[in-house]
Amino acid sequence: MLTKTQPDEIQNFLSDASYLKGGNASYVVFPETAGEAANVLAEATRTQTPITISGAGTGTVAGRVPLGGIVIASDKLNHIKSVSREHAGGTAVAEAGVRLIDLQRAVDAEGLLYPPDPTERSCFIGGNIATNASGARTFKYGPTRKYVERLQIALAAGEVIDVRRGELHADANAVIRIPLPSGRAIEAKLPSYQMPHVRKHASGYYIKPGMDLIDLFIGSEGTLGVIIEAELKLPIRHLVGKTHFEIQEHRAPVHLPEEDAAEEVHAGRTGAPGCTQLARQSRRAARRCRTGDGGRWPPG
Repeated sequence: MLTKTQPDEIQNFLSDASYLKGGNASYVVFPETAGEAANVLAEATRTQTPITISGAGTGTVAGRVPLGGIVIASDKLNHIKSVSREHAGGTAVAEAGVRLIDLQRAVDAEGLLYPPDPTERSCFIGGNIATNASGARTFKYGPTRKYVERLQIALAAGEVIDVRRGELHADANAVIRIPLPSGRAIEAKLPSYQMPHVRKHASGYYIKPGMDLIDLFIGSEGTLGVIIEAELKLPIRHLVGKTHFEIQEHRAPVHLPEEDAAEEVHAGRTGAPGCTQLARQSRRAARRCRTGDGGRWPPG
């Protein structure tokens, strides 16, 4: 596993698009497997060393700016493992360090669509999931959460879990139980606050009665575990086209004095009919200004 310690080597991992200054870390590690990431986390837990998870650095809220400790960079977890298409859609399996633009190109080649589309396409898929990222398409398609079917996550204790949507839910007492590969289990009581009734927000952990466990990790900003791999749901990409015809009427240019031009617009001989009222108001305002009787703009 690659480790960087020299100041000039790790400088790019001490800041993000927030441009917050003061980031510092002892070193940066670049795991290439879930096991390597889990080992780093286990050792950091044992020594009580702070961990910062680094994505592409496109975030604007200083989420990846470290304040001591070590940085786990997801740059080497950059493989698209599969893209498959079925009749009603498809799925993609991608590691956390895959760039959004690379995933979109891969699924587009199969006639599929990955709808979440933040403004910055060089961002990493892991970062998108950790922040439940959204963009202009969110109003139609919803945020990232809607398309995450499975997550592979490395926990602080050094264990790796696979969480699939629909398998584990909070019980009637708002308790979530997470079975671990070691045979142990983690139980957590969920907070009791109510979520805002909006399509997208970033106001804390996702909490809902009977909620799916996977939704607790989506949008958790890396505070509950390190996302290693994700299985994403993909709808069919439908081609939409728009055709229009433009009819132009060529006339010789006519140069009119200001008031005459306004009269022409008012009479419907130049410009669109919708301009009539505006032309009338602007003409009256111009006259009041010239006569000194307090005209103002815009009229009304």
